Amino acid sequence: MQVVCYFGRTARQGQIALPSENLLAASEDFAQRHGLTGLLAVADGHFLHVLEGEEAAVQDMMGRIAEFWNEQSPSILFERTITRRNYQQWNVVISHGMKHGSDAASYLAGVRRFLEDDIGNAADPFRYFLTPNRSTRQTAHGAQVRQVAIFSNSVLWFNPIFSHLSDRFGAQACALKMSSTGREADSYPLDYADVAGDSAGPVRVVGISEGLLASTLSQPLLENIELMVFLMRRSGQGSDTEFVARAMAHPVVQRCRPHVLFVTPGGNQALSDMLHEMALQAGLASTETRGSVLMGGPTWKAIHEQLVSMAQLQCTIDGAKEDDKSTSAAVSARAVTEVDLELDLGEPACSVAQSAPGEILRQLAHALGTAAWAAWIDTRSRDVAARTSNAPRADILCELAQGISANLEAIARHGPLHEMVTTFPEHHEIVIPHPRDAALVLLVFARLDEQPLAMLRRQILNHLAN
Repeated sequence: MQVVCYFGRTARQGQIALPSENLLAASEDFAQRHGLTGLLAVADGHFLHVLEGEEAAVQDMMGRIAEFWNEQSPSILFERTITRRNYQQWNVVISHGMKHGSDAASYLAGVRRFLEDDIGNAADPFRYFLTPNRSTRQTAHGAQVRQVAIFSNSVLWFNPIFSHLSDRFGAQACALKMSSTGREADSYPLDYADVAGDSAGPVRVVGISEGLLASTLSQPLLENIELMVFLMRRSGQGSDTEFVARAMAHPVVQRCRPHVLFVTPGGNQALSDMLHEMALQAGLASTETRGSVLMGGPTWKAIHEQLVSMAQLQCTIDGAKEDDKSTSAAVSARAVTEVDLELDLGEPACSVAQSAPGEILRQLAHALGTAAWAAWIDTRSRDVAARTSNAPRADILCELAQGISANLEAIARHGPLHEMVTTFPEHHEIVIPHPRDAALVLLVFARLDEQPLAMLRRQILNHLAN
């Protein structure tokens, strides 16, 4: 199979023209009969088309589309052989309501520039074709744009966060209308903004509503997202939680594995528990911040802090992989689940953790064997207090401590720290606060195939209680 992405002007007899219903119907029928998948995007007098399938059918469809718009030699953005499709079907999305006022050459140059600059999205030009960069400041060449998707049943809830970004950063918030037919009655809104100059780096924020999530455009917009944010109402059960479940089950979300941030009003523990359980079932790590969805400033602050902590953790992982190849398997895999668990140590509390941290580590090392290593991390100094002999070098652990401390500080703002269990493809990571000193946490890495998680946790908790 091959994939081709090409670009041209939507002009007939010198006039800008939308694709006709006959063209769309015939193209969809041809795509279904010949196993073609992809997306035809039309915006402001230009089209961008990606096609996946057998070479002969791809070239035939290209000819049909180009001929309709009298485009004899469309510009090829990329063309290559593939073994796996990115699209489930062939469809079309038409943007209307905002004119960019640029000629084909400058439009194409802009798309190509962002394909080159944004290293995180080099295979997907649609984000910058349909939603051009609107930042008032230029980002550094090669700077990866952090992708954030905000989900809400009501597009009105996007207004506070986009208004805050506009006031604080001068980020022009854009509201486009999208449809698969070009008709007003079939359209749904798309809101987005580009933020540059913040300590989190360049960030693109896209609002994903019910209609947009159900559309074909959701696929390229959700590619490579790092953080998905859900704005929840106080009475969030029902339609809101169903929307959350659909979003987390989206094929692109399942492929990208973003972190999840829930913005909840507080006072509804049942809702919080339900949301984190849904994220767990979807295989996604989740955190929560409590506040009104009508306050854009606090929502952006929570998003910013989450992006910064994720970047710190990734730098730690990259550094560990570079400095110590023997530990790369333990720190390179991306987390697929994360859950907060109550620390179940039983009574009496006064007898808990009488042993010194170093003694506890020696006991654990003997019980867990060589398949696991552990370390005590002091979150106040962000340094390692003690470690087992088979743990990574002290400098690598110190980098890990920096990222873990930052994550725990963010979590601690919402209440006491509890046990954190993160399951990676090949190992578990367990973080448990010291029962007498919450600033001291135990970090344990253990291979998945050695013993069940329940048995592993019991061993650790027993040694803490002795």
